[in-house]
Amino acid sequence: MKNIDVGRLINTIANIGVIGGLIFVGLQLKQDSDIAERATLFNATNSRLQWAELVRESSEIWVKGLTGEELTDYEYAEFDALATAWELSHYTYYRAQELVSLDPSRFVREWALELDSHPGLLNWWHRYRNRMDYTDPDSDQSWPISVDVELQRLSASKSTTE
Repeated sequence: MKNIDVGRLINTIANIGVIGGLIFVGLQLKQDSDIAERATLFNATNSRLQWAELVRESSEIWVKGLTGEELTDYEYAEFDALATAWELSHYTYYRAQELVSLDPSRFVREWALELDSHPGLLNWWHRYRNRMDYTDPDSDQSWPISVDVELQRLSASKSTTE
């Protein structure tokens, strides 16, 4: 009969248990990460749906503001609230794309083109940026700076084609 080294057997079983535990933890972390990514994208989508509902309720003021028509103080306050909600929904989507390791540059280009296509919205953006720079100069500026750089690029490409 063979002599079994009990200590070595216990050590081997313990190592197998540790490896199994590490595999379980790795799978759990991956699952948690997948859930967080889905939640982030869901929140970004939900933010855009809420904005669309706001615009549906105030479409006349939104369109008037986009075209740069003269707005009363009341209308401007409502347009400002809509534009701020729109910007925040876009920012949420931008951050969601960053968090799930997607390149948000295409999204920034689309946002800048949307701003550039609507004079009233572009004027609002410049006022909003000034207000943001004044009230919160230490905040993360990567989103607005990316948009401003893209707006400058659009402006430069327009001036070379004219």
